[in-house]
Amino acid sequence: MKNIIIFALVFLTFMFLSCCSSKSQEIRKPAVAGTFYPSEKSSLEEMVSTFLKNVPQHKFPQQSRLIGLIVPHAGYVYSGQVAAYSYKLLGDYLRRGSGSDKPASEPARCLTLIIIGPSHYVSFDGISIYPEGAWETPLGKVEIDNKVALSLMEKSRRIHPYPLAHLREHSLEVQIPFLQMVLKDFKIVPLIIGNPSIENCQALADAIFSTGLSLRLGKDVLIIASSDMSHYHSYAKACLMDGLCLKDIESLDTEKLLQDMGKGLCELCGAGAVFTLINVAKRLNAKAEVLKYANSGDVTGEKDRVVGYGAVAFYIQNTDALPAGQPYLSSEGMQEGKSVSEQVQEKSNVKGVQMLNEKQKKRLLEIARKTLEEYIRNGTVPEFKETDPVLAEKGAAFVTLTKSGNLRGCIGYIQPVLPLYETVVKMAIESSTGDPRFPKVRPEELKDIRIEISVLSPIELINDVNKIEVGKHGLIIRKGFYQGLLLPQVATSHHWDKWEFLDQTCIKAGLPPGSWKDKDTEIYVFSAQVFGEE
Repeated sequence: MKNIIIFALVFLTFMFLSCCSSKSQEIRKPAVAGTFYPSEKSSLEEMVSTFLKNVPQHKFPQQSRLIGLIVPHAGYVYSGQVAAYSYKLLGDYLRRGSGSDKPASEPARCLTLIIIGPSHYVSFDGISIYPEGAWETPLGKVEIDNKVALSLMEKSRRIHPYPLAHLREHSLEVQIPFLQMVLKDFKIVPLIIGNPSIENCQALADAIFSTGLSLRLGKDVLIIASSDMSHYHSYAKACLMDGLCLKDIESLDTEKLLQDMGKGLCELCGAGAVFTLINVAKRLNAKAEVLKYANSGDVTGEKDRVVGYGAVAFYIQNTDALPAGQPYLSSEGMQEGKSVSEQVQEKSNVKGVQMLNEKQKKRLLEIARKTLEEYIRNGTVPEFKETDPVLAEKGAAFVTLTKSGNLRGCIGYIQPVLPLYETVVKMAIESSTGDPRFPKVRPEELKDIRIEISVLSPIELINDVNKIEVGKHGLIIRKGFYQGLLLPQVATSHHWDKWEFLDQTCIKAGLPPGSWKDKDTEIYVFSAQVFGEE
């Protein structure tokens, strides 16, 4: 009986501590305030403000979208000035993107930050996520983006909560006060990579793409990779090592960076975070630019044993562009390429594919089905020799896949790049394997997949929204580097009127509803012949 009572007391104590531990995870208290940065609000604000004021204005490439930053994570007295280069750019970029003339001292608009860092205190495999609640600093609390966190966990078993990894970790925490100074309303998704293996970095990058977050990068999502560089070498050696490392990063050359690190030629303590960001950037055809490099010797004057710090920006250039050969995502988003204005100007003399008859529609559906079946089952692309002059004419089209009435993939060209039947072949493959919102179609799904094809007319810029006909027109809305597209059938399937259609297209572009009314917003319409399998 005595043993039972002791066991019960131990069990209740364990449950109590577990509950307390769970409760404490709702608000993560600062672990390094007073050591890595000031614990007093006024001192912290003054320090960060000074760092930001010391950063000169950066000429960020026009018509570009900032998708990620590398930021150091040492004590502010050592790396804070370098970190300020990344965060000053972030604030300026968001103000520029909103078309605002806000002074530099005023916080910019809302964003969700996926913050990735290394584990300095706990050894584990996988990726530890802090899925809910908030993080607190002397400047206040920052909410976790629970929806994004859950979506990432759903996409990879490697991403899971491991609270112990976050308990003392500073690599993520030191980023928050800077964000609080340059942003007004924002949420975070804290991620700590335990073992910075290629598999873990790949899994996190894949999760970002499969959840559709990649489409939101530079709009309302941005990645922060927290990493310092070389550790405890002489000043001269550190500059050589870190210079090589930054060169590899700017080249997005993960293979060379991995080789150089393996040979001891360069070092990154947040290698997993950096490799993940580069992985994402490469998939988006992004570019990288070093904003600032310094090491602790530049601050302390002691140059025998220094630590290196770098600030790097990753951006997609000419983001409203669609280069020939790059498909657009359908109603849920768009990929990048030539501006719509350029597309309209270039194709102003293109009449587009004439109205298809039933035989031609049936043939395109047969081509799409055969392509889908062979590519998914065997990885091969069937060859077609099309003699119909209409189908052999260059044409813009989308291929949409649905399963049980739900979207399963949709990608297309908005300009005539290839002969129409070749466009259908390519888009059947892209929509089944290349839509980042969905996993690749599996062979066992093919019997349940329905194919729909939308053949597009040339695109027309309009100045009067009253010209829009719901059910006939699709929309493209463009403002600055924001751009979104909705196919004609999206409006009818949701029973939207003209005004809701405009607002929803704005939302797809990452703009607030009603942005279509702004003077600098461009609105384009197009029509489509839409037909599908029975």
